[in-house]
Amino acid sequence: MCMTNITLAIPEEIKDEMREFPKINWSYIVRRAINLEIERQKMKKEFIKKLEKEKKDIEWAVKVVRKGRKNEVSG
Repeated sequence: MCMTNITLAIPEEIKDEMREFPKINWSYIVRRAINLEIERQKMKKEFIKKLEKEKKDIEWAVKVVRKGRKNEVSG
């Protein structure tokens, strides 16, 4: 897997705290956090897509019921 570098800014206090744990692979921690957020955003996107489809289905069903009720009243 080809890796690319990114730069991010963090408060100096956090950097000082990170220095207290030199054996931790901070790059791995950040990569994992990014991957988790990507997966969360994908799930959110899919959920929204399903909700939009359901909304269209519900709107159609309401329209059919209203039309049926209108026909019952005038019929």
